[in-house]
Amino acid sequence: MAVLREQHVCIKFCFKFGKTAAETHQMLKQAFGENSLGQTNEFLAKNKMAVVPHPPYSPDLAPCDFFLFPKMKIKLKGQRSDTVEEIQVETQTVLNILTKKNFQDAFLKWQKRWDRCMRSQGDYFEGDGAE
Repeated sequence: MAVLREQHVCIKFCFKFGKTAAETHQMLKQAFGENSLGQTNEFLAKNKMAVVPHPPYSPDLAPCDFFLFPKMKIKLKGQRSDTVEEIQVETQTVLNILTKKNFQDAFLKWQKRWDRCMRSQGDYFEGDGAE
């Protein structure tokens, strides 16, 4: 019973810090082992938190990797900052100039990448034409 209470506290902690159900599930599995999954799944289902299967990490499917970071690198290239605050200001400036159209285009490209990944059944591919 104490382990269940400890898991419950961990889930609340994850929720308060904005972790997704999948992230929470993974963290609990890491902390409490495989035997925690049954109780965790019951808790997540009771609280209407869906656990979505998560594929292995793929930079082709991570919008920050194919959309946001390259745009930021282009804008910040060659700049030097002396403090964390300067980095934050410069980064925020880059983020502020992104338009709604930039994000719409990114999501269209993301969908093309998903489709290509599905057609290849998760196998490696190059040149998906999403650029």
